[in-house]
This record gives sequence, C-alpha cells and structure tokens, in this order.
Amino acid sequence: MSFSNRRPSADTKRSLFDAFQFIEAFREMRPEMPMHMASAFLLIAMKPGITQRELLTLSEIAQATMSRNIAALTERDRHGKPGMNLVIQRRDPMDARTLMLFLTKDGHDLVGRLIGDTVSQCETVGT
Repeated sequence: MSFSNRRPSADTKRSLFDAFQFIEAFREMRPEMPMHMASAFLLIAMKPGITQRELLTLSEIAQATMSRNIAALTERDRHGKPGMNLVIQRRDPMDARTLMLFLTKDGHDLVGRLIGDTVSQCETVGT
C-alpha cells in the first residue's frame, strides 16, 4: 500500500468539507441514522414522486430495510413513534397500489441546510 504526501487541492478540500457538513447535518437530527437512510432521503429529494420500488432498484438494499428507512423518514415510524417528518407518502393517482414519495417542508428545509440555501427549490407536497 502506498502513501502520498500530496496535499489536496482547494477544490478537493471544499468538496470534502461540504461532505462533512452534510453528514453532520444528518447526525444532528438522528445520531444513529444509517447511511442508507440518508441515501434514500437524497434520492427522494432528487426525484420527487419516486416510488419505493424505484428506490430499491437505485439503492440495491433489501425491501424490508427500505421500508423501515422510509417509515423513519415520515411523520411516524413503523412502531408509531415520532419519525423525522422529512418525507410524505402519497398514493399514485394512476395506480392506487403505488406510493409516491415527496419531501415535506421539514425535508426541504434540511435540503436547504445541506446545500446552503435558505429554501429548497423542489416542490413541497404536504407538511
């Protein structure tokens, strides 16, 4: 294994610092938050209306794990305890069996914190 004394560029340092701040924002909300839960949140933020099936395809994690993560991101977790209230589920108007996932206002606020904006530019569905 080789070791390099080469210092990272200013751009690399900035990117690493942004990544660090991103992780810390999630840790402030829920210190034990698994990375795959953060990944699911980001995918929902990037693709409002994404379905759980699409999330499973993109993230390649187990269905039970994804269901647990989505529940934790909503208003109530799978045990009925308060969730993070970052995501809301809505029935697909074209197929009532399918749930579409959107960010709540709190979810958009978190995106704003993550990217340094005061307001997220994505469409909000629900509260």
